[in-house]
Amino acid sequence: MPLAPNAWQARAREVFELWLDAEMSLLRAVKRRLAKGIDRPGWAERKYAEARAMRIEAESILAALSKDTAQIYVNRIAGTYGSGAEAAYADLRKGMDVPRLIMPAARIQRIDAILDALQGKVRAQYGRILREVDDQYRRIIGYGVADLATGSITLRQSVQRSLDAFAAAGIASFTDSKERDWGMPEYAEMATRTGMMHAALAGYTDAALANGQDLVITTDHSDECPLCTPWEDKVLTLTGAMRNHPDCQGTMAEATAAGLFHPGCLHSFSVYIPGMTRRGGGDPQTPEQNVRGYKNRQQMRYMERQVRSWKRRQTVAIEPIEERRCKAYVDKWQAKLRDLTQSTGLMRGNGREGPRVLLSPAAKWGERGTLYRKSDNSGAFASLPERMSKKHIRELAREQGLSLKGLTLLIDYDEDKLKPSFPFAGRADTATVGRIDFFPRAFSSREELTRTLIHEKIHVEQFRRYGVEYVQNHRAYFERLAEEVEHAFIVRAKELKRL
Repeated sequence: MPLAPNAWQARAREVFELWLDAEMSLLRAVKRRLAKGIDRPGWAERKYAEARAMRIEAESILAALSKDTAQIYVNRIAGTYGSGAEAAYADLRKGMDVPRLIMPAARIQRIDAILDALQGKVRAQYGRILREVDDQYRRIIGYGVADLATGSITLRQSVQRSLDAFAAAGIASFTDSKERDWGMPEYAEMATRTGMMHAALAGYTDAALANGQDLVITTDHSDECPLCTPWEDKVLTLTGAMRNHPDCQGTMAEATAAGLFHPGCLHSFSVYIPGMTRRGGGDPQTPEQNVRGYKNRQQMRYMERQVRSWKRRQTVAIEPIEERRCKAYVDKWQAKLRDLTQSTGLMRGNGREGPRVLLSPAAKWGERGTLYRKSDNSGAFASLPERMSKKHIRELAREQGLSLKGLTLLIDYDEDKLKPSFPFAGRADTATVGRIDFFPRAFSSREELTRTLIHEKIHVEQFRRYGVEYVQNHRAYFERLAEEVEHAFIVRAKELKRL
């Protein structure tokens, strides 16, 4: 059977998930230590004094990770080497009348060499991670002290902002030649998958060469990436010894150096027997379809990274309202993933979206509106003077004598809508009549929040009385009516000293 060097790489998912869990544990430890006693005097001095304890806790988390993954690395490398050799034997039996297959002699040494290279990469990660956690822990304290001295924001807001930035980027454990930082689970998975690919290639190559075969042919499959396209359906020599054969189009070393069989690559290859092996007919898609399919897969990877990023931010949220905001973004990106997989037929890998992050009891109670009351905005919304909470909107409506009966309130925590290029403060939803969406700009002042509420409330009444389609078809007329009512209401409110 053809060898797909990455066919067994789903087995690297276990490594990825263990490293994800460890990253979350490190973030929780940093957040827990920094949040403890944040409202008491002497916070910075206590936190600096705990830096050593923070490092010891980080070391214990990484030690547990090392213990959990050590045997997995051994099993995965040895297993993929054996699978590669078995694939070669299957191809040889199918293509040749071979009474007895020869086993490669140096297989143990090959497995050990690949395993040593993988474990060396992993060990190098641990030192970088410890430095990163320690540096970020101290940096967050320093920023908090500086912000507190200027009086620009509160200590809580400063710490939350720094934690958000730390969590959004993830804990970097490797910087590549292009100066790109790799998060610890992403690099660990990539290193493991690369090691498994090398083991599979080595197993197949050793078995084929031991039985006198040096030529192989690559497959041609759909949705390939630009790196692999030039090497599809090509005859390659494993060692270079058959470089001058008339059918040979390159060496395996040249192909892998150019990017073929990169981590995540879906190509495979099999023994090529001149005059017997058929060529072509692998990919039924057009080049345009292949490009679109590749872009769809890259888009899915991007969305998965966004889900993981917002889960990390939810993990380090100090305030319940911040937890809920991050959870809303997790839900938003997971909804986009569902839409993408449904429209393209791609298989969704839930394990790549990170572990489930539960809301704290305080955040859950806040969702039910019972025990939680928001006092300040946090994160990117810290500068907005009006509290971004449904309870605050209801309080404002009571003060202004506005009934909210039959209305559903929704607060949009999209940071992009803070930008000046987004001019809207609210929206009366046309799909769910009765729902009013409040954008961040609505909370820029008490008057703006009042204007948004009354204006969108008028639109809801218009939708109910005349129908959404009619109002939309006569949008300018009904928008003018809403603006007139809004203006009259604000003038009256100011006369009554309500604004």
